[in-house]
Amino acid sequence: MDKITPQAILHAEKIIRSVGVKKTSLDTCLSLSNQKRAILFKCENEQITGSFKMRGATHKLMQYMMKEDDNLKKRICTASSGNNGFAVAYVAKAFGYNATVFVPENADTAKIANIRDVMGADIRLYGENCLDTELFAKKYAQENGIPYFSPYNDSDIVMGQGTIGVEIEEQLNEIMKNRGGSINGIKLEDDGSNLNVYVSVGGGGLIGGIARYLKHAFPKCNIIGCQPQNSAVMYHSVNAGKILEVVEEFDTISDGTAGLIEVDTVTFEICQQFVDRYVLSTEEEILSSLKFLLLKEHTLVEGAAACALACHLKDDQCKDNSINVIVLCGKNISSEKIKKILQ
Repeated sequence: MDKITPQAILHAEKIIRSVGVKKTSLDTCLSLSNQKRAILFKCENEQITGSFKMRGATHKLMQYMMKEDDNLKKRICTASSGNNGFAVAYVAKAFGYNATVFVPENADTAKIANIRDVMGADIRLYGENCLDTELFAKKYAQENGIPYFSPYNDSDIVMGQGTIGVEIEEQLNEIMKNRGGSINGIKLEDDGSNLNVYVSVGGGGLIGGIARYLKHAFPKCNIIGCQPQNSAVMYHSVNAGKILEVVEEFDTISDGTAGLIEVDTVTFEICQQFVDRYVLSTEEEILSSLKFLLLKEHTLVEGAAACALACHLKDDQCKDNSINVIVLCGKNISSEKIKKILQ
């Protein structure tokens, strides 16, 4: 965790911005906001490849390319069942690298086709769950002497995701300046004590990076981890004081946050230290938030993004006179799930 500092995240933001990673919108949700609570969406569903994963993948590759080594190989490797694989494959293609993406044998065939056919990545099937696939892909990369792009267990990846925190700080200050110092009459406290940031959690790379930076910018802000009840590995692990290798899980529409995590992940200590609390949502609550975003806000997101909104809506510790940022982490959802939303 020592490498993941606010200063390093600021530097990462400059690097990814220089090569075209988008600065996504921070928009007020008018239908949910009122004079007691302001609700804003950080729209990573606008990002290239449709999710926040573009940030970490870009920063990781830029760091690799900066090495003074004439023997750098033009191959990279990752493991993913969706967003991470698509982001790594995109970045690889953009900079002339070949990407090998390991995916679980039960991965969504549409997502596999997207990574292979659109981005031209070499797809390899292995394992029945994400963790087995990740560990196998890491071993493959080591044996072949090529860099491994972990979905979350990598300081460069976490710093890349943390650039969202830099943008949130900048955009909140800009909004306050342009709106006479408040949102719906609510002033942002200098220490962030009335600022709540809701972030979906899988392996912890996204919330880890955001929390590490925002706790520097707004020391008393509240970082809330959001997970589905059906798969809340980080929540249970933090409560246990260690990464749990066996957790009872069930299928969830928030598939981007599901699955076990590596026992040595750099994100665990960050989550222990900088995430204030967790809220868990049911499948019905996530589905309701998906419907709200699609039909009311005309915003397409995936289950993991809706999970963050669902957790905010049920959060009984959210107080009045608060500014609430919900990170919509991505929009890559299958047509089958969209049909389910519309039923």
